[in-house]
Amino acid sequence: MANARPVYRYQIPEACGCPFKEIGMVELNTNEEQLAYKAARNEPSRMAFELVKRSLWEADGALLKDSDGSRERTWNELGAKARTLCASAWNQIHNPDDVDTEGFLLSRSVKV
Repeated sequence: MANARPVYRYQIPEACGCPFKEIGMVELNTNEEQLAYKAARNEPSRMAFELVKRSLWEADGALLKDSDGSRERTWNELGAKARTLCASAWNQIHNPDDVDTEGFLLSRSVKV
């Protein structure tokens, strides 16, 4: 399967009151990031939510799509607590850890 990509799965706590038990998220590629930017319509407050929503890939094993509205429906059904957990997962997937960040910054050199 040439187009396979890692799907990071997370269990949603029952306390969230969400109809889903598990969600899957993916790391966005540049095209998907651009689609999220367009959907946010240059509104910074919407940008974070659009990026997280675009990263939402599966709910209880079912593939989510924009074309059939399943991603938007799922996003709305998640509820506020589960959406906040998804935002935390997005941050975990898309941001380097502290060790990598420190190593990168320490690798700086100057060429004249």
